[in-house]
Amino acid sequence: MKKPKNFEPREKETVPYTALFVDDISQLKEKYPPVHPNEYYHHSTIAFRPKDRKGDLNVGKKHVIAITGRVTSDKVDALLVENEMSTNENPHITLSTAEGVKPFASNAEIAKALRDNTVIALKDSLNVTEGYFNGKTDVIN
Repeated sequence: MKKPKNFEPREKETVPYTALFVDDISQLKEKYPPVHPNEYYHHSTIAFRPKDRKGDLNVGKKHVIAITGRVTSDKVDALLVENEMSTNENPHITLSTAEGVKPFASNAEIAKALRDNTVIALKDSLNVTEGYFNGKTDVIN
């Protein structure tokens, strides 16, 4: 196994977001089947359009994060997770969205579910890998 390296993208490399990437999407999908037609299951965002592209990211570092809840609405289906690195108010993994709904809609739907006390509580865990998306591919090693 490669030793995690500090996050140092090439000078002109684009970094739309840094994230904890799900190690086994098919296993996650089997455990939490999609509710909507647009499926994601991909990552929990650390930072969207990070200003400091280097940050404290350790590309390739493995983590086990807790899954604490699930929010399902007519727009999105998402898992609440404990991603202490995340800049999101409510760290999550978007599982699926309805037609015409973008994954970022999970933020508003989760906030609403928390206000309305409609979050389904869960106690589970998930293996993820620290990395970033460079505009073309996930960089996790």
